[in-house]
Amino acid sequence: MIIGMPKDDIVIYEADTSGSFATPLTSVPEEKRIWRHMHEVQHHHLSTAGALASLTRVFTAEFEKILDEIPNDEWISVPIYKFWRTSMSTASTISLVGSGVFRESSTLIDDFWEYMEGFLDLFMTFPDL
Repeated sequence: MIIGMPKDDIVIYEADTSGSFATPLTSVPEEKRIWRHMHEVQHHHLSTAGALASLTRVFTAEFEKILDEIPNDEWISVPIYKFWRTSMSTASTISLVGSGVFRESSTLIDDFWEYMEGFLDLFMTFPDL
C-alpha cells in the first residue's frame, strides 16, 4: 500500500480481492471493487486524446523548467544516460502526480532507479542460502 495511508483506507483496499478486470476474480460487490474503479478512472484519464495532450503539455513544461535550470554559459560533462533518465523521470512524475511528492521523498527518482537497477536480479535469481 501507499506509505502513510490511513489504516481505515488500507482495510478497504485489502478487502478488494476481485482484481481490476471486468470479470471479478472473487465475489466482491461492484461498489466495493476499488481496484476495478481505479483501473477504469486511470484508463479513461490516460488513454483519451485530450488527456494525453494535457499530460504532454505538462511534461513538456516541466522538462523545459528542468533544462532551464542547467547553467548554459560554459561546457560541462555529464553522464548522458543518467542525465536524461533523471530529468525525464522527474518531469514525468510531476506531470502524473504533481511536485508535492518530492516534498515527501526528495530522493524518489534516485530511489526508483536504484530499485530498477536491481529488479531483474531480485526477480530472476534465487537468494543465496
